[in-house]
Amino acid sequence: MKKNAQSNYENGLQKPGSGYLAGIAAIWTLDACFRNFKFCLYGVAIMFRCTGCGAEYEKLVEICEECQQEVQIEKIEGPELIAISAVTAHLEKVDNKYVVKVGKLWNLSNDVANEFIIKIEAKFRRKNKFHNFLTKNELPYSMPVLLKKYIAKNMIFKKVAQSIMERIKSKVVDDGRLGGVTDNNVVFVHYKTNGDDDDFGRLLIVMVNKKSGFDFDSVVLTPKKLSPIDTDALSQAALFDLTLFGIVYPDNKGEPYVRFIEGKSRSNFFKDALGCKKDVSNSRSVDELFRAIADFTKRNNISNPIRDKAEEAVREFLDNKAKNKTGNKTVTIKDIEKIFDKIIPDAHPAKGKFTDFIYDNEYQIDNVFEPTRNATLKASSFDLSDENKNFVCRVRRGAVGSIDSGKPVMLDRKNKWLILPLSDEDFEQLDEFTGEQ
Repeated sequence: MKKNAQSNYENGLQKPGSGYLAGIAAIWTLDACFRNFKFCLYGVAIMFRCTGCGAEYEKLVEICEECQQEVQIEKIEGPELIAISAVTAHLEKVDNKYVVKVGKLWNLSNDVANEFIIKIEAKFRRKNKFHNFLTKNELPYSMPVLLKKYIAKNMIFKKVAQSIMERIKSKVVDDGRLGGVTDNNVVFVHYKTNGDDDDFGRLLIVMVNKKSGFDFDSVVLTPKKLSPIDTDALSQAALFDLTLFGIVYPDNKGEPYVRFIEGKSRSNFFKDALGCKKDVSNSRSVDELFRAIADFTKRNNISNPIRDKAEEAVREFLDNKAKNKTGNKTVTIKDIEKIFDKIIPDAHPAKGKFTDFIYDNEYQIDNVFEPTRNATLKASSFDLSDENKNFVCRVRRGAVGSIDSGKPVMLDRKNKWLILPLSDEDFEQLDEFTGEQ
């Protein structure tokens, strides 16, 4: 690298298109019918998958080595992810005072740095998450202002990291119980989808402890080597969708643009330091849950009767949780997976995979939430009307079927009609009103 380029690199002026993960490709592969997030360096990834057993190959083969069958090989291609900037920081205690130290920007052509970003992103994806927004705040060094300045290119990456670390330091100083934070490194990574000019990307902030499997140079804080990663060693982490933030903030009406994970530490200081809202949208989690159930059953060829049985079991479970006045009202994604596993046949490959499906496809479901009866009723039903709003009705999802389904509410696809039974009282009321025609 030339000297002036090296100078720009060290000062946080990395130029898009150079010096970063050129050609990380995200490949969504079906592994036993479920998605795993994989990366490939050196341009657009092209791999081949046996449609018989799912085995993957970098080159086209005639006979699958796994199942020994002559099968058609399906080519896999995926969009690219590009890491734009990355840096490590930590707090040091000097003369009984906390001092922020920010290292050099990572050399993103380095294999260790590339591998770190790949693994840390993948680990984040598979962890329990808390989804939310930033509290509206226009003070000079508030998190929203820092992000807006960075998006507008009015602040370089290292300065953003420095300013965020100052916020973390303030929380540590205010709370004497957080002194152990000095044992951790904080990694900042900005990455985006290649080829999407409208995507500004994501900012991933991860606090990792010494047992994480990530080793950093003690002076410049760049990654040296990787050991097997201890997932629980990801003490705290936050992911900001910068594009979505620019659209949704400050009204915060729309999809959450902040996601948090927690390792063994249950402290809220990371959320506080980054200015996250405290309230939780239980209704959003319930809505997303039923959307995920529909997608999960469809993608895994689970029959409609099993889907309906699972939806009804989940609805009853959430309803009972909401009505519980004395016990535990909380629900986890694992709770829902257990319900699925009781209904799905033992031999079905989808068994035990619902939680992974939620994480891999990034549904906006908090790891722990408390459903309400209204939220459950709304999410487990269809609100229907005709184009002229002559009628409106709410129908439970599991009650709807085709003409010959035997369901109480039938869909006439030919005429676009909904056929539904009436109670005796409602029928008599309409019969009396219409009279003899």
